[in-house]
Amino acid sequence: MDYRKEDLICYDILKRSTQIVEDFMKTYSIYHRREPTDFLEYMDALIYVESLVYVVDKSLEDPTKKSILANGISITDEEFEEFIKNSKAFASMVYFLKDNNFYDDKIKNDIKNLLHYWKMEKFLCDESNWKIGGQISEDLLQKAMLFRSGDYRILNRMVHKIRNEEYHEPHFKFLECHELFVEILDDLLDYKEDALKKTFNIYIMYEKLFGTKARFMLMKYISNKEKEYNRLKYECLDDDLAKKQDQKMKERLEMVVNYLPVEFRGYFKNSRWYRV
Repeated sequence: MDYRKEDLICYDILKRSTQIVEDFMKTYSIYHRREPTDFLEYMDALIYVESLVYVVDKSLEDPTKKSILANGISITDEEFEEFIKNSKAFASMVYFLKDNNFYDDKIKNDIKNLLHYWKMEKFLCDESNWKIGGQISEDLLQKAMLFRSGDYRILNRMVHKIRNEEYHEPHFKFLECHELFVEILDDLLDYKEDALKKTFNIYIMYEKLFGTKARFMLMKYISNKEKEYNRLKYECLDDDLAKKQDQKMKERLEMVVNYLPVEFRGYFKNSRWYRV
């Protein structure tokens, strides 16, 4: 297919994708020793890819459209290739990345993990799957969260390619943990809205799985990940980068902490990030 001729992106999608890329630039610029404005020359490619990710995401969430993903919690190589054939937006993203020398095994794996997340999201948001029993566990919820930020990892690898930089895998390893906290904070902020939309939200999923113990189990998960975050920060980042990362997390928390559900505000206000 010729992705250049596909009319897939509307203004609303372009606007939202631009906001996501701007957030990406603010967070990830320090890992490239650059200012966010230095990313402007890459904006067209980054926004195009993010827009296609958003198109796929929205199409899979649309209840009026028949899903081209089979029900389940795993993704096979055959299903990955079949999805490329059946989704114009997904195929456009893959072909664009290939034609512009972004595509490699690492990016393919990130794309596959993102597709895996979409499949788990669909599975977990289907009430009938909760009635079967045996397949849904805390491990599955945490795996979904791990794969959820695949678009940011794809964008980050694209910047490495554009700048002819080798992938610094310790940074990617740390950023996986950072991305997880951003997703958790977003879910806590969007809890009521996501409940109405019946979309994936980690707090809602924990409530379904643990009932009245959900808050305590989610705090335990967050606490364990905070310890991992701090361990990886010292293992994977130099002192200067660690300080900049702490400051960015503090700034993000200060913006949202008073809007979180009351039961979580105290935890985050007492976290190391908030007290930097």
